[in-house]
Amino acid sequence: MSSLFKQFDYLQTVNSTNDYLKTFVEDGEPRMVVAQEQKAGKGRYGRGWHSPPDEGLYVSYLLYPGWKVERAPFLNMISGLAVAHTIHEQGGTGLRLKLKAPNDVLIEGKKVCGILSEMGTLHDRIGWAIIGIGVNLSQKDFPGELSHKATSLRLQGLTVSHPLDFCDCLTRQLERLYRQLEKGNWEVIQAQFEKMSGVRP
Repeated sequence: MSSLFKQFDYLQTVNSTNDYLKTFVEDGEPRMVVAQEQKAGKGRYGRGWHSPPDEGLYVSYLLYPGWKVERAPFLNMISGLAVAHTIHEQGGTGLRLKLKAPNDVLIEGKKVCGILSEMGTLHDRIGWAIIGIGVNLSQKDFPGELSHKATSLRLQGLTVSHPLDFCDCLTRQLERLYRQLEKGNWEVIQAQFEKMSGVRP
């Protein structure tokens, strides 16, 4: 059990994990949701996110950072870093990972993870933020043009026993990095991100 995300929902099917959490924004409590399948998974600019049942991790986190709005990019930074650390911890230390600003995790140039952050602001502060993370775990193939752009951990030779096992590790890593930001370690996190991306976000 996470000390930060004490409210956890596990759903069979949902349109979008991000949209699901928006219904809880007014509660004021950090929360997370995992779905076995998304019917209308979302990417940036309104694009869809391929979310077949039981083949990936589809998770969203609701937070109340209170940071200044200009700190918003750190939501994606800690998410990308958390995914990379989790892949390494799950046995993927030999994989060539790269964080592509603002919201992708790549292996050998192909997308294995997408991140979508949404937020509500109050004056110059982030009142609430939802981080949606989709990780391709066990797909054997992808439809259409995705076959040239996407990959999965399985296709890269890494087997994940269950999406929730990956999620447990991911949540722990995300919370660890979030706590670092709460302590004001902005430069440390940015340096870690830049090291794994090679591009200033």
